[in-house]
Formats: sequence, C-alpha cells, structure tokens
Amino acid sequence: MLSLKKAQFLILLLFNCFVLRVFAYDGVEDQIFIRLNNTDVQCVRMLNGTHSIGCQSSRNGNVGVLTEIVHAEDVQNAIAILPLGLSNIIAVIQLTNINDALIQILRSHEQVVGILLIHRGKDKPKEFSEDGSCPNRQFTFYSNEKNVANCHGWNQKNAIHSDGLKFIDFNKPLRLVTSNEEIDLIFEKCIEPFNKKLMAEGLRCVGRMTQFMSAAGNTKICLERTTDFGESSLCEVLEDMNVFLMLPPLSKQNHSADQFVLGARMDSFSTFRWAKGGDLSVLSSLVSLLLVAHSVGQKMDTFNRLASLSRRQLLFAFLHGESLGYIGSSRWVWDMGRGHFPAMANNFPEESKNVRQIGVDELSFFMELQQIGASPKLYAHTDAQIYKQNKTLIDTVLHNAKGSGGLFHFVDPSSVSFGAAPPSSYHSIMKASDKVPGLILSSFGSTDYEYPYLNSFLDDEIRTHPKQFNEFLRKIIYASNIALRAALSYVFANNATEVDQFKIDENYAKELGECFFVANWSCPLFRTLTNATNDRQIDAYLNDTANSFSIGDATGRNRRPIIRHLIFFLLTHSTGSKEPAQNVRTQSQCRDRGSKENVYNFVWMNDRNGNGSCYRTSTYQTVARSPAFEIGDYNFTSGQYSTWVASDWTHEAKFELYLKADLRLELYAFVAAFIVLLLCVPLLFVPKEQWFLDNFLPPGSPQPL
Repeated sequence: MLSLKKAQFLILLLFNCFVLRVFAYDGVEDQIFIRLNNTDVQCVRMLNGTHSIGCQSSRNGNVGVLTEIVHAEDVQNAIAILPLGLSNIIAVIQLTNINDALIQILRSHEQVVGILLIHRGKDKPKEFSEDGSCPNRQFTFYSNEKNVANCHGWNQKNAIHSDGLKFIDFNKPLRLVTSNEEIDLIFEKCIEPFNKKLMAEGLRCVGRMTQFMSAAGNTKICLERTTDFGESSLCEVLEDMNVFLMLPPLSKQNHSADQFVLGARMDSFSTFRWAKGGDLSVLSSLVSLLLVAHSVGQKMDTFNRLASLSRRQLLFAFLHGESLGYIGSSRWVWDMGRGHFPAMANNFPEESKNVRQIGVDELSFFMELQQIGASPKLYAHTDAQIYKQNKTLIDTVLHNAKGSGGLFHFVDPSSVSFGAAPPSSYHSIMKASDKVPGLILSSFGSTDYEYPYLNSFLDDEIRTHPKQFNEFLRKIIYASNIALRAALSYVFANNATEVDQFKIDENYAKELGECFFVANWSCPLFRTLTNATNDRQIDAYLNDTANSFSIGDATGRNRRPIIRHLIFFLLTHSTGSKEPAQNVRTQSQCRDRGSKENVYNFVWMNDRNGNGSCYRTSTYQTVARSPAFEIGDYNFTSGQYSTWVASDWTHEAKFELYLKADLRLELYAFVAAFIVLLLCVPLLFVPKEQWFLDNFLPPGSPQPL
C-alpha cells in the first residue's frame, strides 16, 4: 500500500517539475493569442476561362513574422535576419508605399506568405486605381488592343499595377487593415516591441492569415467539379440584373423602333471583399441619369405626345458587371440578337398587351456617362470610323447638347492617333453592329483618365469631402442637362422649343445626393420607397450594402448590393403611374394585373407618403449573366464573353496574432526541463516510508488507505 502511495507522489512531483518548467519558457502561443475579426476586407479568389486571380492561403493558414516593408529590398533584408526556426514573413505595408516593384517581389517571393496593407484614412495615395492600365482590354472592340503591348493606356497613370491589383494572382493571403485599433495593435503591441527591438533569442510576434477558398484552376474546371462530382458549390457565377426604362414602351402594334439610349454602369470593384467605393466610378453617373428620368417623368404626358409624333423612344440602360468584361451589356446585346429584349414573347391574346422585341439595329444612338464629377469639364468621345459614317447625326446631337454651357468639348477621333472610343459598354454594341453611332460623355480628355481612384476602395471622394458636396452636385447636374438635351433633341426631332420645357430638378438632385453620397442609405426617401420600416431584410441591405457595387460575391446571393433595387424603385417612382391601377388595393391584385401583359410591369410599392400603391411602369429587369454560361459547349478560352466566377469560402477568414519563441529558446527550455527531470530522479530513492505516515494518529491506529 505504501509503495502505491509512494509511486503516486513521485508521479505528481515529476509532472510538476517537468511541466511547470516547460511552461515557464514555452507554450507562449497558447498564453498570448489575439484574433482580429474584421473579415470584410479580405482579398478573394476569382477564376476565368484561363486562370485564377486573387488570394489564397493553405487550409490551416499561412504563418509568418510580421515585418514592416517600405522598399522592395527590405523583403530580402528582413528574411535574412529571421531567427532560427522562423523562415517566413507577413509583409506589413503602408498603403502610400505600395508600388509596382514592391508588388512584384511580394507576389513572387516564396518566403512572403501574406500581406497586410495598412490604411489609416488620412494619408491617401495620389493614385490608387485597382484596375489595369487598359481596363477591359480583353473584351475591347479593337482586336489590336487586346494585346497589352498595343492597348491605349487610358488608366496608365493611375493604375497601381499595369495588370490591375484586382487581377494579380498573389496565391497568398492579402488583407486591408483600416481600423485604427487594429493598426495600433499590429504596430504597438506586435511589431515594435517584438520584431523591431530584436533580442538574439527572444520572442517574435507572428501572424496566421487564413483565407482558404474552395475553387482552383479555372472556371471550366471549377464548374465541372461541381457538376460531375456533385460537390457543394465551389464557385459562383457573377450575375445580377440589368435595369431598363423604355419611354414610351412599344407593343406588337408598333411596327418600328427608333431608340436613343442613355446608359451607365451600376458596378465597380475592389480587390477587397465588400469594399465601399464607387462615388465617381459609378454613383455620379447613375444619379445623372436618374435626374434625366425624373425630369421626363415630371412632364410624362408631354413627352409621350411628342415621342409618338416622331415615333422615337428614349431607352435608359443601367448595366451590371461592366467593369468585369461587360457582363451586363454583352448579355443585353445577346438577348437582343435572340429576340428576348426587353422581355421574352409571351403570346398574350391582344397585340397591345405584348411587348415588342428590340434588335441592335433599332438602336439609333447610344450615349454613356462615365466618371462624372472628376473634372469641371465634360468630354464626348466616339469611334473614328463610326464618326465618319454618321458625322451629320453625331454633330447634330453634340450641337443640341452644347446648349447647356461652354465646358463641354468634343474629342474629334481624327485628332488622336488611335482614334478609338474609350472602354465602355459601347464596345459590346460595336461588336454586334459597327453602324450604331454613339458618344461617351466623361470627365476625361483625349488621352487618359483624370480620376485617380477608378474601381478602388478609395473611390469615396464625395462622401469624404462634405464641404465640396455642392460643387460635385453642380457637376452632376451639368452632366444631366447635357444628357437631357441630347436625348430629348433626338426624340423630339430637334424641336428646341419643346426641349426647353424640360428642366433638371435641383431640389431632387440635392435629395438624391444626400441619400447616396453618405455612409449608409437609410434616408427617408429610400426607406419609404423600399418599405424598409416594415422589411428587416431591406433595412439591413440599406445599411450593409450601401456603397457596395460588386456584381455577385463569394459570400452568396443573399448579400448582393441593393443598388439595382434602388434604381428600379426610383425609376418606377419618377416615371410610373398609379392611375391605371387605382382600383387595385393589394399586392396580390397588383401582381395578378401584371401577369396579363408584358408591355408594362405592375409593381406594388410605397409612394412618398408611405402608402402602398400599384404602379404601372415600363421599367424592365433583365438577367446580367454572361452568355458564356448559357451557350452549350462554349469555349471558355475564346475571350468572346466574360467568364468570371468567384470562389466560395471553405472556412471563415481569420487573422490571428501570437508570440513564438526562437528555436534556440525552445531548445533551452527543453534542456532546462530535462535537467530538472534528472534532478528529480534521485527522489525515487530518497523518500522514506515515514514521510507517508500520519504522525497525529494514536499509536496502533491503522493508517488510512
């Protein structure tokens, strides 16, 4: 019995001697462990028909010593002094220091296993476009410009990398850090005390970046794996909806169509998931067109009368996915070619109830607005060959538009060496027909973009400069007036007197500006029209996806940005009518009314007073999904259509900090523990039986077990 007690005592003693000594030196990872939970600023992996781009970690995360990098040569210097047992670094870089040379070494060096971009918000780089020097060059109308060596660098002076930061295959995790609390933690609690003031054999502050995503290879491989092997979704096709407004709409009774198109894109992008950019890349142009639609809606009867006389129509086109290979416009053109635009034929009994399908050859003029507000001046661009063929019409549209002021300039394509239209949705139209005249209305001149933050999370110029709000608004109103005069002059057959009746409502412009150019979109107008007060999901969208303009996302369809819905509601409110459905009292009755025709849509929504009403509108929503995913046996390497998909997340994205010992320190801890163990061994023989006896018991009493 005593021998059993002796053994128990010795085991406990040895365990304490060994374990306590080891934990005195090691086990730091378990004792000091911090997780930074902001995952909305992660770089994501995307794939197309030929390759993948973006970021990825190993399944268990990439581990490296946090090291501040300023210049490209700092990378190798930092790696050279890593302590024994630590061979990789996570590069910590101030956003203002990032450049092409630094990006090249960060992406290619195998011992750089992660990248943290630091941005406090105060110090903004002079240029930081995440797009390439030649945006959308793979999908250009001009075949010679598909080669990067021959393309015209519209964005060359602003692109942080010639290929575009978004389109680099880092194959390692990349994270944007904007929280001051997190930045202070990284520098003051991690890098400064542990990784700058180095002790020969001290602790190092180490990070683990986990951004493991499911997809790999290319789009075709990913989709085939999902289909053939029944795997859960590995990647998601980028898709949403386009929004169109046709005034007046056409039924099968109309035997001709003559469309003037005003277009703008609804999307932008960033390298980082759910980044909040898009003020001048997207919003300023959208607001300009919304103001034009509102102006027409204020005098809808007059507009319809004059349009009927001329037999011409005005078509508003709000296109999604344009920044990633013209997804929306290519699908629009494809639908027109198949006779599916603005809606598929439905064979209602009366011709007047069936919408007339429109073809590309019935687009008489196309005008797109881009980057409105980046400059007080506006420029109109076109294609050199198309200008030669349609000089009279284009000059007439320009002349009528110029009635809005003297800051409007035409870039004669014959005066520039390349003679090409800038990247725009117009390229999708020109691919289908090079006979459609068009103009790109923009804030940049003949050679390159003025705006330094195209397609960037830093595209927040209006939101972050509230004192300049009125100045930006004046530029937007000015562009709206030009677009309004250009469109109405055509639709009204150059009747200047009638055109002058239509004005941009500056009060409405101010209201839209105050709703859109803010951190969240919960203004009274938006909340009322969307019924956000009674719809928690819409209420969340107005806050969570405000200023998000990506098409699709790896987080799933339920979090797609709300911008398309807002455009639809605002167009319906501005140009729709309640009178044709004034006897409709419920949402189900409104839906039933809409099922009996497709010339008009019937939409149940609130008016400004919050009263639910059934609106009749000629606003249409069509699928913005690349034709590549609809065509059987499509060649994904052809480059004809966009083939982008976003990888789904396998695990939650994480970023963790902890301390790790130099291998020599761990060795010292092991040796010390081993010595203590050796010192404890003699205790096996030293203890005497009397140590285990209870001396306070009366003589002769049995000892307890």
